[in-house]
Amino acid sequence: MKNAIILLLSILFFANLAVSDDKERQRKFAQLMLERSRLQQELTQQASTSSIASIQERIKEIDDEIDDMGIGMPNSPEPPLSEMDRTDLQMARPPALMLDYRTCSLSINITPSYNNNYFQAVAGTPRQPVLLTDVSTSFSFPLAQDYKQHLWASVSAQRTFVRGIENGDWNVYGVRLNYEYKNHQLTFHGFLSPRKLTFVSNDGRAGLAQTKGFGADYRTRPNRNTRLRLFYRWNDVRYPGFEDRDSEIHFASGDIQYRFHDLFMPGIGFEYANNLAISDNYRYREMTPVFLLSSRLGRVASVNLRYRFKQREYSIEDSLLSNFGRKDRRHDVYMYTGIGLGRSLYLTLFGGYTQSISSRQNRSFNAFSAGATLQFQFPSQ
Repeated sequence: MKNAIILLLSILFFANLAVSDDKERQRKFAQLMLERSRLQQELTQQASTSSIASIQERIKEIDDEIDDMGIGMPNSPEPPLSEMDRTDLQMARPPALMLDYRTCSLSINITPSYNNNYFQAVAGTPRQPVLLTDVSTSFSFPLAQDYKQHLWASVSAQRTFVRGIENGDWNVYGVRLNYEYKNHQLTFHGFLSPRKLTFVSNDGRAGLAQTKGFGADYRTRPNRNTRLRLFYRWNDVRYPGFEDRDSEIHFASGDIQYRFHDLFMPGIGFEYANNLAISDNYRYREMTPVFLLSSRLGRVASVNLRYRFKQREYSIEDSLLSNFGRKDRRHDVYMYTGIGLGRSLYLTLFGGYTQSISSRQNRSFNAFSAGATLQFQFPSQ
């Protein structure tokens, strides 16, 4: 079955690869040239000095965008809080297609994935492989827009099916508000998960988290080859039956990426997490330097690599607690490849590897995960 799916996706990819690049480039170029022609016509008929200045500014932006076609930098994945908590939203996949701000848009995502060690990072429980299938949908709609700025909102829902674990499926609901002005983009988002499988305790009980939170994401491009991002998220997590783990989590990060060439876009960043749990045994701080590398293969595909060195410390005074004196050092590698399959289809292949070295016995581990996301977007762009 897996081989058949891979074969089918390969056929779709090669069938669309030859035509999607030129069609998308020509469509976008035609839109920009039509708008430029209309503005030029208005310019010759316009008597207002203020209007002339704004029209000339937009014409310059169009000229820069035409020059910049094809060398856009891939978006880095949204940073998760930590694999140890498993209470955050899943790592976002790169956006599939350019959003048309004038119309509503519906996207459907199917994400099968595999993790060979899903729970050991949490409480030292035995290694257990897990098969997950995420089915999600997102509906976006414009609120206000002109030729300089766009404001739109979206609502989403996700169902995760867990194979091999009884009563382990969960839902996540989210809302987003996105504002764009020139090279600046600001996003606010909130999410809620009534129950989410987070860990399995030593006595075999499932740890189901009730989590809610909000976040803010700011992106800007100071010049044609530089991308800067700042990110913050707050989580409130409750564990019925395991109240000592209840936590308030603050997570902040930032990174900068520079394009030397389409095939070489390196970047650096930093992440900070502070987990304020009720029990001192689960309180920790985590500081993480981040290294990024992206490559764009024409206008059809991109390859993105991220390496993180996590440094987690538990500040515990009670020597009787199980995490007393604990320090973790984690090497975390994540890679994803985005492939355009046409005007309505987008495929993302992803995989990750984590090696954790802990000062506490039975807390060191390694884990591997891999999967794919197939996204359908309507209407086609």
